[in-house]
Order: sequence, then C-alpha cells, then structure tokens
Amino acid sequence: MTANPPDPAPTSPSLFRDSRFRRYFVSAISSSVGYRLWMFIVPMVAIFLVDASDFQVGLLHAVMTSVGVLISLPVGVWLDRLPLKAVLVCALLGGGIIALIIPFAWWSGVLSFGLLAVVAFAAAVSNVLYETARQSILPLLVDRSKVVEANSRLSGVVQASNFAGPSLGGQIMAFFSAPITVIASAIGLLFSGLYLLGVKVEQPEREAKQDSNLLRDIGIGLRFVMTHKILGPIAGSNMLTNLAMSAYMAVYILFMARTLGASPGVIGIVLAIGSVGGIAGAFASKRITNRLGQGPVLLYSLLLLPATIVLFPLATPELLIPIGGLAGAGTGAAIASYNVVQISARQLLTPGDLLGRVMATFRFLNFLMAPAGALLGAMLASSWGPREALISAAVLSLFASLPIVFSAVRKQRDFSQEKVETATSS
Repeated sequence: MTANPPDPAPTSPSLFRDSRFRRYFVSAISSSVGYRLWMFIVPMVAIFLVDASDFQVGLLHAVMTSVGVLISLPVGVWLDRLPLKAVLVCALLGGGIIALIIPFAWWSGVLSFGLLAVVAFAAAVSNVLYETARQSILPLLVDRSKVVEANSRLSGVVQASNFAGPSLGGQIMAFFSAPITVIASAIGLLFSGLYLLGVKVEQPEREAKQDSNLLRDIGIGLRFVMTHKILGPIAGSNMLTNLAMSAYMAVYILFMARTLGASPGVIGIVLAIGSVGGIAGAFASKRITNRLGQGPVLLYSLLLLPATIVLFPLATPELLIPIGGLAGAGTGAAIASYNVVQISARQLLTPGDLLGRVMATFRFLNFLMAPAGALLGAMLASSWGPREALISAAVLSLFASLPIVFSAVRKQRDFSQEKVETATSS
C-alpha cells in the first residue's frame, strides 16, 4: 500500500483576479500619468505662456510644495472621519476640473501668473488629499498578506509614470501646445476618478465623536507614530533619508550641467537610466522581501543608498552616462524598494480608525524635511561646489539607517504578523 501524495500547498490567487484591485490599479495608472504631466507642464506654462521671471518660477514651485506642510495633518484627521472612496473620487475629479482652468483662461486671454499660482495651489491641495487617501484605502481592498505585493505593483506604476510623464508631456507640447498638454493631464485625472466609482469599498462605520477636537486628534496620530516600536524608527529614517535626498536632488542636475558641461540630451539619458532602476526596484521588492524579510530590506536599502549616491560625484564628462546612470539606477532601486516596504508597514501596523492620520503624519514629516534638504544642498553647492555637495549628501545619507539599526525593525521578517496596536488619547 502506498501513501497518498501530500496535497499541494495552496497558491495565493493573483491580485489582478480581484476586480476591485484591477480597477484601483488602472485608476492609479491614469492618475499617476495625469499628475506627472501636471507637474511637468505647470513650470512650462509659467515660462512660455505667462513669461514668468526666474523668481516667479521658483515661487510657483514653493507654492506647490508648501501645501503638504500646511494641510497634511488636518487632512489625516478628516480622512479618518470621511468615506475614503468619496474623498479619492472628489480629489481626482476636482484636480481634473481645476487643471482645465488653465487652457480656458489662456484661450480667453485672462491667464496671468497670479491665476496660475492659485490654480497650482488648489491642484496641490487635491493631490495631497488623493495621495493620503490612496494609501489609506489600500488595506480595505486587499488581504493583509497581499499588501506588500500590492504596493510593489503600485510603486512600479509611480516609477514608470515618473519616467514616462515628462517625456510624454514634452512630446505633446512639441506637437501640439502647452494648453493641450494640460488638457491631457486633466483627462488622466478625470478618467481615474470616474473609473474608481466602480470600486466597491467596504469601510467600517465610524461613530461620530461629539467632543472631537482637530488639534487633539492630530496629536493622537503624531504620538502613535513617534512612540510605536516599528513606525517610530521608520519615521526617523524617512526624515533623514528625505533630508539627504533633497540635498542630492537640489544639485545633481547642476553638477551634470555646469560642472561636467553635459548637454540636455545626455542629462536626459542619465535621468532615464535612474528611472529604470526605480521601476526595477519597485517590481523586485516583493521577491526580495520574501527572501530576506521586510525589516532587513528596509535596512539594506538604506545601507545601499550612500554607496550609490557617492558614485555620482565621481563621474567625469567622458564617463557621465555609465557612472551617473549606475548611480542613478542604484539610488532609484534603493529608494523604491525602501518605499514599498515602509508604506506597507504603515498600512499593516495601523488600526483602521487611525490610517488617515498616520499616513498624513508621514507625509507631513517628509514635506517638512524636503525644503530643509534642498536649502542645505544649495548652500553647500554655493560654498564648496556641486561635487562636494553631492559627497556631503552621501555622507548625510549614512545616518538614515541608524534609527533602523538601533531598533527591533531590522529583525522583523513580516509586519503582517505583528499585533496592531491601538492609540491612546491621553
């Protein structure tokens, strides 16, 4: 008598067999392309349609980036009180409608820098709402065991849109015009919002609190993140990483253009290679975490970062494409794999009634460090030179791994197995 063979191990169904995730994923593709087109075309409109000065172009960038610092924390509280799907749809449709103001104002002859700045600010508000709600709603659409895989797929979409968005925008602008490019951006956002209407989201009912207080509720979210044994160290590493990367990004194009004398075409090739690294890192992150564990991937990604950044200032005019491309691809892969895991950790370790505030807290801290890092990079480049500023950014990125090194995070293999802690209001 022979023993029956063991039953095969059950295979987990593909994410894309779930119609809800498929719709969510297609919506994410459309919105990512739409937002990347928008980020590309706004300064182009300022330069070519309203003849903005250098100061005004910089001011426009400041207006768009300041929104995250101003409203992220209140947005988190509101998201914990409102239906997430409704917020997502309204943010996307609102962003598309807001964008359409630009071409109609241009064709009507009333487009000015002031109007452009107001529209850019309003669009940035819709983007903060969308991005925070997008990350908060994912745990309601996929099983806990699929969160890392889902974020890997979505991060790949974001990285691909970063790669394709500016190129697509440039082609549309070259063959048609800047207003038509804005319309293409709006179409991406409007389609995304309308397509998302078909996603069924089962969100638990939340009791309305009679004594709710905005500042107190913000404080609960901040305290939950900062005192959490896993999310706290991740938040610390995020802040240091954003500081170093913002310093790096503030000067690396300056280094290529002025120090090495690279042409726009060569710079474009280097940036494209870096984007490919980001796409590869995002899509490979699920397989890497399965092999190494999620905590170790966070640590190894941060340890890889300074090793890749420091390659960039070693480039020469003759070797910019191979050395700069390798540095950019490595940096992109490290950041992408790190982001997939750290976003998944937030979603897996946060109770449902705090997801909005936790996501918003992380975004607030990230936005807070970005201008500080950019200013630091600019000051170092002005004082020492772009090459030395890049080396300084690499040294600074060494410290980003320390919160992970000196915590229990580095030993965690699977965040989905961790107990979800509850928040205290005291």
